[in-house]
Amino acid sequence: AIIAAPREVFLRTGTTQADAETFINYPRSLNTVKVAVFLKETEKGLVSVSLRSKGKDHDVAQVAAAFGGGGHRNAAGCKLRDTSIGEVREKLLAELLPLVTR
Repeated sequence: AIIAAPREVFLRTGTTQADAETFINYPRSLNTVKVAVFLKETEKGLVSVSLRSKGKDHDVAQVAAAFGGGGHRNAAGCKLRDTSIGEVREKLLAELLPLVTR
């Protein structure tokens, strides 16, 4: 499951980046979700990616590493510059689909 919060959402609602820190827990709480991803545009052209997985079968650290990030098997992240949430989503899907369909 992938959820996203564009920068415009934060600007329109007056919320902060810290207000969104727990958003990743919503898709992760669903029984059928193996990997949860939260894409957050923190400033124009900068997308922060949070990856979470359940169990030991889905190593999200390897996905984050493919984009210059890091973390642990079940919790990882990265930041991508000069891009959009849509572009990041497409790139992540290419990395994630083989991971969750095995």
